[in-house]
Amino acid sequence: MNNLEYIRKNMETKTTEDLLRIWTENDTDQWSPEAFEAVHQLLKERGEIMPSQKDLFDRKMGDLKNGNIKVRNAGAVALGDIGDPRAIDSLIAAMSDKSGYVRLAAAEALGKIGERRAVDSLIEAARDENDLVRKNAVIALGKIGDDRAFDALAGCLADGMMPISEAAEDAMKMNGWFDQARSAAKNAVANYNYRKLIMMGESEGVLILAIKKYASGFHKRMAFEYLNCGNDRLKWAAELWAARTGHRTFKLKPSPGRRTDDGPLVIWGSHRGKGV
Repeated sequence: MNNLEYIRKNMETKTTEDLLRIWTENDTDQWSPEAFEAVHQLLKERGEIMPSQKDLFDRKMGDLKNGNIKVRNAGAVALGDIGDPRAIDSLIAAMSDKSGYVRLAAAEALGKIGERRAVDSLIEAARDENDLVRKNAVIALGKIGDDRAFDALAGCLADGMMPISEAAEDAMKMNGWFDQARSAAKNAVANYNYRKLIMMGESEGVLILAIKKYASGFHKRMAFEYLNCGNDRLKWAAELWAARTGHRTFKLKPSPGRRTDDGPLVIWGSHRGKGV
């Protein structure tokens, strides 16, 4: 059995979808000329017309609407490899797919294409319940390098899953944001600076990083105000702080002007656009 026959025998177990992807990606670093010849033979025997890049693009765009999760996933992967910006809107729509398997592929594809109009969708995906979706969104945001991603990536530095926090650190270092994020979080803890950010309704990720990484057990007032400011993600961060430090948490109904023994409660976004 010569080398071509041996490769062909191994290739026979691959699906037509896999063979088409190998042919169109034309990755000469991974596959030898004999491998491409074997793929070509098998596709012709299976009645496939060798696709042009346009044919493949159109087919993969259609695959994103297929009822089969694996087909939608493969479609997103292929569109990322093709790199055509015309796929951006469809991949953004795929970020809302009910399957995390599809969402993670769409996030990775958006990062490969690198269009800034995908940033808002990827920022939202950085909060996804699926760990792999969050990780791929973080990596994609790092590749695109848009300033809008700074705060979302700062929050991901405090993600409880180490692969995600490490990916966020890599993404921020890639764009020169890492030291800035740490400094902003430390400043939020110092001298009650977090209160201004809460009232302005901004820097949610920095605030999460601040309480999770830099607030000690002595920052009970900070946790109390996070818990009661009306922002669900800051409430969640305060509850984690309480669990870590052994404190009890106290929840009040947030309302403008409401006071406690230590002064008025700070409300998320109460001074947005007004200055503090």
